[in-house]
Amino acid sequence: MQSTFKFLPLKYSWVAIHPQPIGVVQFIGGAFFGTFPNIFYRYLLKSIYDQGYTIIALPYRFTFSHWSVAIGLVREQSALRKAILDEAQRRGYDYKIYKEDPTSADRNYFWIGHSLGNKYIALLELLTDLETKSEREILGNCVGADQYQEIEDQLKTVDFKDISLLNQPSILIAPAITGIEGQFQ
Repeated sequence: MQSTFKFLPLKYSWVAIHPQPIGVVQFIGGAFFGTFPNIFYRYLLKSIYDQGYTIIALPYRFTFSHWSVAIGLVREQSALRKAILDEAQRRGYDYKIYKEDPTSADRNYFWIGHSLGNKYIALLELLTDLETKSEREILGNCVGADQYQEIEDQLKTVDFKDISLLNQPSILIAPAITGIEGQFQ
């Protein structure tokens, strides 16, 4: 089957569905270029697609509330997986990979981040520990009391399976994970 690299808008992401996928790569770019990942990271994402991967390019959402965006990405994952499955079936593509549990050890789901996009991946990886630790243990030393309560409230409506990046390797390209109070030099 001929493979044509083309992004489709699905949910709040850009997706290039491979007709015979060997895996799924979820990509989050930096603050400026990541706003339109389908344009600015096109060469990189096409190179990965050409190797047999479905690409999910998550647009960077500019805000100082990184926790709420990370949790929002989690909420979108379940709906996005279903939308990709439906679209692959509609197009007659191989779709069995989209029906499997993304956290199983034999799954081929990957994350790639660039610049500040890495921060969202880091926050999602931190939340993956919710399987074995309490929210207080994970977030207690990371955020203030007011922010902790906000995050805790948002997590009440999220299923652990949607949060987990378990068995999903990450590649962090040029990480820029700093607080907003960091100084530019």
